Amino acid sequence: MSSAAVPPVVETKIATLAVPVAPGIVSAYLKAHERLIIVVLFFGLLGWGIQKWDNHAAAAADTRATIADAHAATTDKAAAQSLAILQQALAEKNATNQMLAQQNAALAAAITSRQSAVVVQQKTDSSLAPSALATHIAALSGVVPAEVVFDGVNIDLSKNAALAVAQSLEVVPELQANLQDETTIAKNTQTELDGANSLVVTQGTAITALNSARAADAAACDADKKKITAVARKQNMKWFRRGIFVGFFGGLYAHTLGL
Repeated sequence: MSSAAVPPVVETKIATLAVPVAPGIVSAYLKAHERLIIVVLFFGLLGWGIQKWDNHAAAAADTRATIADAHAATTDKAAAQSLAILQQALAEKNATNQMLAQQNAALAAAITSRQSAVVVQQKTDSSLAPSALATHIAALSGVVPAEVVFDGVNIDLSKNAALAVAQSLEVVPELQANLQDETTIAKNTQTELDGANSLVVTQGTAITALNSARAADAAACDADKKKITAVARKQNMKWFRRGIFVGFFGGLYAHTLGL
């Protein structure tokens, strides 16, 4: 039995191609494009700084707008509450004044009616017959008719009737004085009432003025908000213009340098 020949093992080596890299190529590239790199870095940093400043200005404007809105809302709410309380108080005061005025008018009408009735009764008394007058005197004095009699010439009063008449007459000066004092009190009260009514009118005018002032403040706050918004837009527009400026002149400068 013959054996087959085994071919010899051939060792294969793969050669690695080494590409030499010059150690100064990076520095040479940077040196060759030094101006371009400087221009790019300069305008890049400039644009970054401008953007940061504009962002800061816009944030500040937004903050002022938020504060203005909050202040306007708080002021408007407080003013509305104060005006509502004042209007309610004035409405209650006005209702009380109207009630008092009606009561005073009713009392004045009653006084006038009583005074007229007294005048009429005095005229009636002057035309009474002596016997009827005696009976009327007894009724006014609160005594029985037998205590006051007409004897054909004179009207005679008993002691009790004379005492009753005297006591009734004692009250007359006091009543007159009281009436005068009450009249003065009524006049003073009416003066106070007129003053209160005038105050109500004045306060109503003040309420109208406060409403106008509140509306003006709201308008002013709205105007401030619009102004702040306009400032923010202006800042954003500045950034847009600056970008155009930087891009245009940066490109022009780089072109001039031959970059």
